[in-house]
Amino acid sequence: SAITHNTYKLFRANKEVGELYENALNIYTDMTDIENDLTTAFRRTKYFLPHLPTPRVYCHVSGLNQSLIVGEEFISLSIDNYLGSNFPLYEKIGIYKYQRPNMRREKVAPDYITAWISSEISSSLADNLLSDMIRHGKILYTVSVLMPDTKERVIMGYSEEQWDWVKKNEANMWNTLIASKDLYTTSMMIKNQYVGEGPFTKPFTQESPGRAGAWLGWQIVESYMHNNPQISIQQLLQQPDAQTILNNSNYRP
Repeated sequence: SAITHNTYKLFRANKEVGELYENALNIYTDMTDIENDLTTAFRRTKYFLPHLPTPRVYCHVSGLNQSLIVGEEFISLSIDNYLGSNFPLYEKIGIYKYQRPNMRREKVAPDYITAWISSEISSSLADNLLSDMIRHGKILYTVSVLMPDTKERVIMGYSEEQWDWVKKNEANMWNTLIASKDLYTTSMMIKNQYVGEGPFTKPFTQESPGRAGAWLGWQIVESYMHNNPQISIQQLLQQPDAQTILNNSNYRP
């Protein structure tokens, strides 16, 4: 359509988009390291999740917009979102300080695999917080199994300090969550405070990193898989009931 064509022309003419495109080409001329990580993950997928066909993998430049596109057996990642935490344009156009540390090369391969696995697990807007936490937990757990050479904190998108904080405060966070009676809330706003992007996880403390509820979901899933060795990852992903997973996880932080 004419509208789309005009938008596209504006997009192409924008000086900053041109700068992003040039930088992306320069920084990602060689993607061997990323290809190797993805090859490992897809090879392990054939073993752990044989029903999943290996997707084709692409990059695009979106002008810091649509970061990941997952389609019928393909994934495309907006590579201009990964030009380095200190890339000057990020600060200049107002990307939040807490988001910038993850806009780096180390996150490319895990973000591809996370987006792909996420697309294989359905979510419903009517779900309660526990379901959301377990859904995130399933994704993070699965990615950590498919990418054993990638640090877990990198998969989560945490710095070393943030990772140490959640490890140290796991029991406190869980007790706060239980005391708040938020575990079964279906309020989008409250759920988002626990599992959504942010500088910290509001119901906990301002020292907490964002998405700490998703991290707790990962710990519950980890405990569930540890205590039920007969359950395959495929069965984990296909278990629709978050309560069953919590009940059988023997989770005791």
